[in-house]
Amino acid sequence: MVGRKKPQSQSTTEASYRRGEIWMVDFGNPVGTELGMEHPAVIVSRQELNDFAARIGRVIVVPATSTHFTNSSGTTLFSHREVGDSISNGLHHSTYFMTEQVRSVSTIRLRRLIGVLEANHVRAIDDRLCLVLDLFQ
Repeated sequence: MVGRKKPQSQSTTEASYRRGEIWMVDFGNPVGTELGMEHPAVIVSRQELNDFAARIGRVIVVPATSTHFTNSSGTTLFSHREVGDSISNGLHHSTYFMTEQVRSVSTIRLRRLIGVLEANHVRAIDDRLCLVLDLFQ
């Protein structure tokens, strides 16, 4: 899966998407403090939704940045997950997945698959999403 690219003749709606895949995503022009332009993002939507991505034309992603944001005490923001580079994830440097920026994006915005996030990082992002969305009881 690592390094898989969509063939030029294949439309985005015919592609399959898997939870945990990291794609380069064109987020377009930002408004305010939204993330914009092209950044890596991990697919976090349930696999059942991803299996229907060809029909619904969108997936849910958590975008990433190379910028290290910290709080006043110098600690990484609780909503960010730092991920180091590896062969499997395709990242080239420390990257911070920003769960507070979670969003649904059109599959047309997915430019190229760069890798698959390690399971421990996917679980940590899931935990941060629960905190950010206040899903804990």
